[in-house]
Amino acid sequence: MSDKRAAKKNRFHDTLFRRDEKRNNLACRSNTNECPTGEDLNCKKCRFHHFERMLKQTIQCGVNKSIPSHERKPHLIPSILSPRLTTIAFNKQKKIISTTGSCALIEKLKVNYRWMSHTRLIGELNAKSNPLHPNVINMSDMSTFPAIFESTNVSFRILVSSATEFAYSSFPEFKHFTEQEKWKLVVNFIYAFRSFEGTYRAIEIFQTTLIDPSLVTHRSYLPMYIIISSLIDHLKKTSKVHSRHRQNQDARCKGKGARS
Repeated sequence: MSDKRAAKKNRFHDTLFRRDEKRNNLACRSNTNECPTGEDLNCKKCRFHHFERMLKQTIQCGVNKSIPSHERKPHLIPSILSPRLTTIAFNKQKKIISTTGSCALIEKLKVNYRWMSHTRLIGELNAKSNPLHPNVINMSDMSTFPAIFESTNVSFRILVSSATEFAYSSFPEFKHFTEQEKWKLVVNFIYAFRSFEGTYRAIEIFQTTLIDPSLVTHRSYLPMYIIISSLIDHLKKTSKVHSRHRQNQDARCKGKGARS
């Protein structure tokens, strides 16, 4: 990464995450730094440290327990920054995490994120009306293309599928949820993930802190004004729905009051 590019990236991070250490240090709500974990944990400091401990926790790596043992395959880690991976080069550069080894959760998430990115890339580029030759599809090629409805819709379905597999591979507990719970978790994850990850990669690819254009899929982009306009339209529609709902509630309350 060039010095100029690194400086732009650092300025962007400073703008978003600047914290005055003297005034904005996180403080424990109970002054114990040991608030109990669980659904009722509303202490930012203890919740933050709880996540830190989870990410550093040593876990078993390389095994997707949602898949029968005879169907399990080793995780392959294609490096995002490596040169184009031919079949021979890929076999030389791939890394296999032992099914009996251990690593920190954060390392496992990195591995599965890279594999999810690779899956999205292959799916999106092969779903185009004029797909590239399979031999030229690689993670190091940072080319992008304008987003259209059809490609965005297909890319979103690819993201849902790859995010579901990401959850199975990263968190063994995921397989114990009901199908409805899994769907809610994946959908909630996707909306936050797509915004943050798309913004980060847009800065990497377009080398700008203006986040314009913005990536709406793994490789397709839209000008920011279109995204903002769509968001405003959505908020207007949502506001009207809530307004009508509130008016109906008020009318029912008035009706009950008149009858009493």
